[in-house]
Amino acid sequence: MSDVVATTAVLDDEINLREMFSAIWRGKWLVVIVTAFFTILAMVYALSQPNIYRSEIVLVPAMTEDGSKLASIAGKFGGIANLAGIGLNATEVDKTSYAIEVLKSRAFLTSFINRHNLAAPLVAAKGWDMEGGHWILDGEIFNEQSGEWVRKVTPPKVAAPTDWELFNVFSKKSLEVNKDNKTLFVRVGVNSLSPVAAQQWATWLVDDLNQHVRMLDIAEAERSIDYLKKQIDQTSNTSMHKIFYQLIEQQTKVAMLAQIRSEYVFKVVDPAVIPEVKVGPMRAQISILGALVGLMISLAVVLILHYQKNNS
Repeated sequence: MSDVVATTAVLDDEINLREMFSAIWRGKWLVVIVTAFFTILAMVYALSQPNIYRSEIVLVPAMTEDGSKLASIAGKFGGIANLAGIGLNATEVDKTSYAIEVLKSRAFLTSFINRHNLAAPLVAAKGWDMEGGHWILDGEIFNEQSGEWVRKVTPPKVAAPTDWELFNVFSKKSLEVNKDNKTLFVRVGVNSLSPVAAQQWATWLVDDLNQHVRMLDIAEAERSIDYLKKQIDQTSNTSMHKIFYQLIEQQTKVAMLAQIRSEYVFKVVDPAVIPEVKVGPMRAQISILGALVGLMISLAVVLILHYQKNNS
């Protein structure tokens, strides 16, 4: 009895498959037309998208022995060092990870965008004129002649993009940061409609980051030195004076090193160059995806029409 049931099930499956393929064959022109339509639609969309270029700069942490010396002293005299603002900088935070987080931070990126006047290229650019070497801006968003934002937005948004909007656009569409935990190499990539801008922005980012962290460390070292000098004036303990002077010496070295070294946090291993090949859009893949979507939709329509006709 079970063999008969199994044989019947197999025959039913064969009939269903044969019926399905027969329905698809009868509706083959609908499948071809719908698939071709979606393929052409995807191709038109892909061709309408501007080219995107990526420039990448390879960095390595700028290691110094001063950091280990400072960490040793800060660890030995931890309480005093922490009060002076030294302990956290020397022992608790990985300088490379800290610098990467600064690079990706809202405060740094918005300052970077505003300092280099990148708002219009980020929000209003439609493309890049390769021959003329200038941006092609959307006149309905930004009036290049008057320098005013004219885009139509719904309140409470305003015509000019806010720092929040600029940060989101740059961090999500333009910036790529990757750290190899084994080799410690850091790769900073910038995507842009302009190959020239991609190279320039990547270079600016690293230069500004080194400068930003330099200034932070100089300010912190100066505050620590001021604190330690006050402590020397307030105590008569000669042994404590010795500790304070050691800490002052190391903080003075930190400030001096920051002043004289331009590649303060990261050294450039491979500088950014103007890319000659685009990284997007992937037009062939978009076209293939459109064809697959059209094929699935057309097959579904053919089968639905077939079973509706049989059941009516």
